[in-house]
Amino acid sequence: DEAALFASELLDAYNKSAKGKGWKTETLNLSKTAIGGVKEASVSISGKGNNNNYNNDDFSDDDDGNTSNTGPYGFFKYESGVHRVQRVPVNDARIHT
Repeated sequence: DEAALFASELLDAYNKSAKGKGWKTETLNLSKTAIGGVKEASVSISGKGNNNNYNNDDFSDDDDGNTSNTGPYGFFKYESGVHRVQRVPVNDARIHT
């Protein structure tokens, strides 16, 4: 259940990031849990880079890893794969990353 709630928050963050950059989002598939979490989601995000230059630079980051002028692929390309949810007790003083 916690993973599904995390996935819901992650999906909201991706949608807000995309809309903040002026990109179009379309939910292709969404499977929710009874408590409002997300079991599975497929989203299409489309748009152009901020520099309005129609070459491959729109879809890749610069030498410093800056993705300010990239399109959706360049911005989200490192978000693929598995995201792990880890419980951290409230009284744990260690720094978790």
